[in-house]
Amino acid sequence: MDLKDFIAIKGKSELFRVLNKSPKGIIVETLNEKRTKFKVQPNLHVLVLKDITIFSVDSSDIYLLDVYLKFYEQGGLKLELNQKSEPEAIYSFFREHIPNHDQEKVYISDMKKMLRWYHVICEFYPDVIENLKKEEDEEAEDGREGTKEIKKEKTKNLNPTSLKKASTKSPTVKKPVVRKAAK
Repeated sequence: MDLKDFIAIKGKSELFRVLNKSPKGIIVETLNEKRTKFKVQPNLHVLVLKDITIFSVDSSDIYLLDVYLKFYEQGGLKLELNQKSEPEAIYSFFREHIPNHDQEKVYISDMKKMLRWYHVICEFYPDVIENLKKEEDEEAEDGREGTKEIKKEKTKNLNPTSLKKASTKSPTVKKPVVRKAAK
């Protein structure tokens, strides 16, 4: 399980885990004690946690994954800072541990939301955060060479029949039909 399995729905304060995807919507489960399941309609705005970034001053992306790794390094699964902490404590934590975030564009409500989501994931799926840390440590040890080898192995294991062959035919263009007006 990874952060790609968790979503936020615009207009709802809760966090959700994706159970199944279909063309007519996504089936999700709430991350709370009730664990209610429901279908998310395709017209709702859904945010995948893995894709969420926060504003930075140097135009680089700060992914939510990186923020959560900083949280984990600071306090583990039991981070003392939470969404009910004093705003000044939250501001100072972000200034200290994520110094390149844009302080004018990242509001206190955004910071509280990130903290609330972190605590919810740690409460219901603590292995996700621990796996993120393990993956980061493994990537740091292996370096870029290790990831290139993994990509090569994945391409070797592809089934050749599943790959589409490039067509050598030129595409056919239909000429418009011109009809003469009836007299």
